[in-house]
Amino acid sequence: MSEVVPPRRVRGSVTGSSAPGAGERKVQLGSGPATGDEYLREVAADHLIHGWDLAVAIGVDDSLDPDMVDEAATWFLDRERAYRSAGAIGPRPPAQLQDDLQTRLLAMFGRARPLPPLAVV
Repeated sequence: MSEVVPPRRVRGSVTGSSAPGAGERKVQLGSGPATGDEYLREVAADHLIHGWDLAVAIGVDDSLDPDMVDEAATWFLDRERAYRSAGAIGPRPPAQLQDDLQTRLLAMFGRARPLPPLAVV
């Protein structure tokens, strides 16, 4: 079996994200300019939430890493309204303060637990 080589753009992103000062550099996103740190947090949160979507869709354990959930929730608190108003996330289902942080994070991104039947189909 041959080694999988990522596309040049992926290799460049990995290399660029670990370069000194990468977090402070400006990058151009569809929503406008942002720091490298902001972009990396956005990508990490996106992968975390879509990883959960995939786990639910294929019926495997949907538990997320608690440290990643905490980091994403903290980062997203000040961004949720902008994402929702831009149509990037769906309506927020009800979540209670006593719910675990993963459930509250999923609600912030428009996901509900437990899921209604066929929600991810």
